[in-house]
Amino acid sequence: MPWVLVAPVFPLLLLLLRRMHFNATNTSLVLLCVVSVISHTFLIIAKGNPLQSSFVHVTFISEFLFTGLLLKTCTPNQLLKYSIITSILVFLGIYTSFSIMGGQATGIEIVMKTGVILLFLVSFLVLASKVNKIDESLIMCPDFWFTAGIFFHFGLYSLLLLTSKSTSDLKYHDQDQFSIMYVIIFCLQFIFFSVGILLPKSLDINKEKNNGPYFRR
Repeated sequence: MPWVLVAPVFPLLLLLLRRMHFNATNTSLVLLCVVSVISHTFLIIAKGNPLQSSFVHVTFISEFLFTGLLLKTCTPNQLLKYSIITSILVFLGIYTSFSIMGGQATGIEIVMKTGVILLFLVSFLVLASKVNKIDESLIMCPDFWFTAGIFFHFGLYSLLLLTSKSTSDLKYHDQDQFSIMYVIIFCLQFIFFSVGILLPKSLDINKEKNNGPYFRR
């Protein structure tokens, strides 16, 4: 399915076309989009190859890492920032241990499902930290849209995995029901990212139009 390659490209193009300031959040977003494109390209190329299952795990780990880094830049809470970094390191350590020790596929799948749920919970906490700041307009805040995209992505993905499916069941080349649902959820995340890039700029333009010479007098 080409959508897994096209969806991450939209936020990248919007960032470049709108000449957004590359702060820590936007840099993390760019890295996540680039990693998504590269990793899913390799998955499509590796169709039918014995290494395909390994690519699935590498793709998940890379997206877990850069999604966690994006969430870390989206919260103003320093304690939550440190907690996110700690969670990333602990999860990567556990996954690496399972891989090096030659853990069973079932065990690795359980670890990966735990990672999906962990990202969902972290995104919820980041959203909660943004909602508590009542002096900010959430709609005007790109961080809110970035976090909301991750929240819906991994929240819905967690529900899919509760149907006794696993990450290795994803088939990007075959349009089975599980894979189609995942692609829709995956693309939804980048739609939220694109809104987070577009909406604040649009509101600023409308505000400038409303504050014309008459209003400035």
